[in-house]
Amino acid sequence: MFSLRAGLLCKHSEGQLEQKRVRVMRERHEQPVLFENRPAKVYPKCGHRWFGLPVVREMEEKLSGATAPVSTLCIPVYALDAF
Repeated sequence: MFSLRAGLLCKHSEGQLEQKRVRVMRERHEQPVLFENRPAKVYPKCGHRWFGLPVVREMEEKLSGATAPVSTLCIPVYALDAF
C-alpha cells in the first residue's frame, strides 16, 4: 500500500487530500458487495480515493466470507444497448 504524507497533491486534479468516510463497492463471486463508512483519503476535485492498509485488509477479510454482512440490499440492474 502507499504511504501518504500530509499535503500530498493529486497530479491529475491538483487538489489536496481530505479525510472522509466513503462507500466502497467490490465484488465477491461475481456479486456486488458494499462497504459503508470506510475511512479514505479523497481528492475533492477528481474523487480518487486512497485506502490505508488496515482498511484494505479488513475489507479483504470480510470478502473472504468469515463474517456475515450486517444487511442485504436489492439493487436494480440495467442493460445498455449494444454498440
